[in-house]
Amino acid sequence: MNGIDTIFKAAEKLFAEKSFSSVSMDQIAQKSGMSKGNLYHHFESKEDLYNQLLFNCHQRVADLLKETERFEGTYLDKIRFFVKEHLKILMGDPQKTKLLLKEFSDLIDRNSMYDKRTFFLTNFEMVVNLIDQAKKNNEITRTCDSKLLAIQFLSPTFSYLVFQSVSKEILGDSDPHKNIHITDQMTENLINGLINK
Repeated sequence: MNGIDTIFKAAEKLFAEKSFSSVSMDQIAQKSGMSKGNLYHHFESKEDLYNQLLFNCHQRVADLLKETERFEGTYLDKIRFFVKEHLKILMGDPQKTKLLLKEFSDLIDRNSMYDKRTFFLTNFEMVVNLIDQAKKNNEITRTCDSKLLAIQFLSPTFSYLVFQSVSKEILGDSDPHKNIHITDQMTENLINGLINK
């Protein structure tokens, strides 16, 4: 692991556990085993480090969306593929996912020099584009609102991640593979209501 990766790993853990304002560059330096000067050699400020960290988190989804565009099949097939793989990505790196979920919840409370919502919104617009293409190809009804539908497609994934313990309690199963099938079922329930007959 190189120096920047070590810094990112330490900062990711701290930011996922604490609020942005309560994490200092001193803490990041100590956690990463580097000097504070080394941090400032790579990053202009704590804000810069945080923005680059978030960019890396969102880049995984951007890469998945590019892969989704190349995926063979209808646009509904592409949407199904994206929803399933999106959950796998988020479940595969709980630390980054915890940071992203925390960032979404903290976004309203904090103003910053850089609008972090652009990371999420860029990816979100690509999901909206998949839906628009499915509508254009008459795969789903054209009367649905594409942005609202994009939120609904992302909801099973985020609902599962936020309410994992509640889901396990209600559904009585802690096998993550079965939980992926639950999100698949939620997505299919949504799609079945949209398909042009």
